[in-house]
Amino acid sequence: MALGAAVGTGVLDGKGGLRGGGQISAYDEDDIRKVAESNFAEQKFLSPGDEVKIRTGKPYTYEDGRVERTGGMELGVKLDNFRLVDEISKGDPDAPADHPTHKDHKTGTWLCYDLTGRIIGADEKVKAG
Repeated sequence: MALGAAVGTGVLDGKGGLRGGGQISAYDEDDIRKVAESNFAEQKFLSPGDEVKIRTGKPYTYEDGRVERTGGMELGVKLDNFRLVDEISKGDPDAPADHPTHKDHKTGTWLCYDLTGRIIGADEKVKAG
């Protein structure tokens, strides 16, 4: 049975409501899906292996909108090879063989990835330091 909902725009907060645009007092899975699709449609996501360039240093903005930085560097960062790895705890060898604590059991799952960073360029101040 579907429940009625007051659907607004915003981000689901995991507690049956939305942050930013309104509240959902009661909802069903279709309501959640519609809100999530709306939120994600406006976002741009990177693919695994895409590089993000980061510029550090103190920014100076000119009247024409141009921005220059001093004392920083440009870095390239990328994440790749995402994988889930289960964490397994060994069972208690002293417990009886038919007892649940005797067996190995999963205690968690980790999101693992490869991180690649590179220095693209650096200002003279950074090179000298």
